[in-house]
Amino acid sequence: MISVIIPTYNERENLKKIIPMIHDVLKDRDYEIVVVDDNSPDGTWEIAKELSKEYPVKLLMREERRGLATAVIDGIKIAEGKIIVVMDADLQHPPEYIPRLIEPIINDGVDLVIGSRYVKGGKIKEWGFVRRLISKGATFLSHIAVLKLRGIKDTMSGFFALKKSAIEGVELNPLGYKILLEILVKGNIRRVREVPYVFEKRYAGESKLGSREIFGYVKHLIQLSLWTGDFWRILKYVIVGLSGLFINLLILYSLIDLRFLELTLGIFNIHLPNQIKAFTIIVPKDILVKVLAASVSIELSIIWNFMLNNFWTFKDRTKKGWNAVKALFKFNLVSVGGILINLAIYTLLLTTIGMHYLIAETIAVFVAFAWNFIINDTWTWDYTNHRLS
Repeated sequence: MISVIIPTYNERENLKKIIPMIHDVLKDRDYEIVVVDDNSPDGTWEIAKELSKEYPVKLLMREERRGLATAVIDGIKIAEGKIIVVMDADLQHPPEYIPRLIEPIINDGVDLVIGSRYVKGGKIKEWGFVRRLISKGATFLSHIAVLKLRGIKDTMSGFFALKKSAIEGVELNPLGYKILLEILVKGNIRRVREVPYVFEKRYAGESKLGSREIFGYVKHLIQLSLWTGDFWRILKYVIVGLSGLFINLLILYSLIDLRFLELTLGIFNIHLPNQIKAFTIIVPKDILVKVLAASVSIELSIIWNFMLNNFWTFKDRTKKGWNAVKALFKFNLVSVGGILINLAIYTLLLTTIGMHYLIAETIAVFVAFAWNFIINDTWTWDYTNHRLS
């Protein structure tokens, strides 16, 4: 049996339309529709009861609990199917895609199939820039916070199917509205597949997304990161980065103010010219000294950061011998990439939307940090064996 879970709150008009559509898709299969309604003021539950006379609809009315994620969990508890399909009632998740979600589970033994807006062939209709930015930003945050999610392109999807056995005996404690994250992280999920679908315009009613839901999502993500232990790796990476900044400034001060650079060059009988010409720019000796000192201090701080990360942040994947040399080279490339990303985003925010320079730099630093952490975690200290496949 296939159980389709539909959480609802004020979806009266949508429910009238979506249940017959689901029936048209699944009428040749053994199926049920589980409507979990949070005591909707518009009487959505009444429509569900009326439709149950014609279609295999099971209604769960909740008067005390609220929230999409917990509604899905409560629906799964009373579902009889071995395959669970989760979807919204607002027709943004087209029922005709349900067979594409369940077939890989039936035929290929996949544990969970995600209806994805971000794989090839996927699409979102009529979303504005801000809504797209929120969705992409939330996905990006999930990739930073939880290691095993990085192979998933649409971690924010609310349209998916899974084997019920994959979450049997698993304690799920979602916070907010994204139950998929909880299942991916805590469920007995080994094989995941993403199939493209077109995210349609809402048929009726209003979106439930607001600042409260966004805050709940961030809090939930932190909880999952703590649960997996990835949070502590991120914290270590931040601490190492701050120590690297201190080392950078200390070395820079020593090379310039304590004149260690000139003393070192003197030992090797190297004398800097009073000025050099770089293209059309004349660079005096004092500026040249500061540039050379900055270059040395940056590289030494990068080496410092690499060593601490290698033996502390990523101690479970420590690189040794020749592999450590190769990893250091990768770490340098990622660091340079982070600097370029920082400058590019900072410049873009200043020139395109006139953002205040301090806010622009804060955003740029965060994105550059995220780049450094994800790429180093993925490439420098390979995590292939940890990801969902």
